[in-house]
Amino acid sequence: MGGNLAEKNQCDLRSAITFTLGLIFGTFAILTSKLLYEMHAIGSDGTYKPYEKPVTTVLVMFSAMFFALPIYWVQQLFTNPSAREKVDPKVLFKLIVPSTFDMLGTALSQAGLLYTTASMFQLLRGSVIIATAVLKIIVLQQRLTNYMWIGVGVNVLAMVFVGATGFLETGAAVGSNPKLGIILILASCVVQGGQYIYEEQIMSQDKCVPLVVIGMEGFWGLITTTLIAVPIAYIIPGTDCGSFENVYDSWVMWRNDGNIRLMVFCFFVSITVYNVMTVYITLFLSSVWHAILDNFRPISIWGLDLFIFYCLTAGKYGEAWSQYSFFQFFGMLLLFLGTAIYNGSCFKSQEDYSLLEGSKKSPGLTKSPLLLNNILDKVEQEYLRSLDDQKGDVEMKPRLSSM
Repeated sequence: MGGNLAEKNQCDLRSAITFTLGLIFGTFAILTSKLLYEMHAIGSDGTYKPYEKPVTTVLVMFSAMFFALPIYWVQQLFTNPSAREKVDPKVLFKLIVPSTFDMLGTALSQAGLLYTTASMFQLLRGSVIIATAVLKIIVLQQRLTNYMWIGVGVNVLAMVFVGATGFLETGAAVGSNPKLGIILILASCVVQGGQYIYEEQIMSQDKCVPLVVIGMEGFWGLITTTLIAVPIAYIIPGTDCGSFENVYDSWVMWRNDGNIRLMVFCFFVSITVYNVMTVYITLFLSSVWHAILDNFRPISIWGLDLFIFYCLTAGKYGEAWSQYSFFQFFGMLLLFLGTAIYNGSCFKSQEDYSLLEGSKKSPGLTKSPLLLNNILDKVEQEYLRSLDDQKGDVEMKPRLSSM
């Protein structure tokens, strides 16, 4: 028991670094995709038009994820043959499941966005942490402590404040069909939570390497998107050369504009690093931490927009501070508080230590670095107390024998 706990305690620093890198590159991934949709170029029909290519963006995303496999192969080449990590070929086919979850979750969330406002979308997406926590209990049989649930609740409350800003600034717009939009977005949160849980399970139980997990998800995603999403987008009538989206037209726009090529490359790099970091977050900490990272990104994007507006472009780009920005700022503080609570930095009780024995059945409980330190301190105290008791017994035996 002590050896397992000590091994997981080493995740403290690297987990923090991984989370920070995931937040940075996740923020840049969203910003680059947003900038892409604002760019214009000449398409295959000879017209100058905006680059609005969601299906092509998904293809680039899965290609970036697939790039994790070459990174893994190069890593193995420089690893001692006796220390190389082996992956069961059967596990590679299991990774079709999270890849399908990823594509389905993205499709549901984007469809929901069509029927609701952006603020409502952002607000409802915060519920992915609840879906992940509940699925963690049902699927992985790993229950959370009371303070972890408090942390989850505070994180959700933070997203309420962030989403409320959008409602106030847009005059409480609700979208064309808010009920359908809400159902689709909540369904996407459940599907996304299922993806996070499945990734955690396949790494913890099947011992699959994180780079292989993300790379194979990209591989299967490329296949399913190319064979299913691309043809459907071409068949459905629309304004993109007569289709909902024409992928060939996307390629022509790439060739005709260097700025689009540069931004696609930046998106590719950002999404590669972000997805690698998220799967390592799931490995080092848990799937719930992956959901916490998702909730952090809207706040980090808002902060970066403020920085761009006031410090870099003198108000030309970015976002200005409005009368309702205090709600976002308060939501940011709540998000920090909720994460600290979930990590065990605020509430500690004797009951939490009693979970030490239960952590054998629920290894996820030991993946909170501060809780782990608290548990180790408790173990050390119990160990020293047992040594004192043994010493007392040894001293007592000679006295009894002399009697």
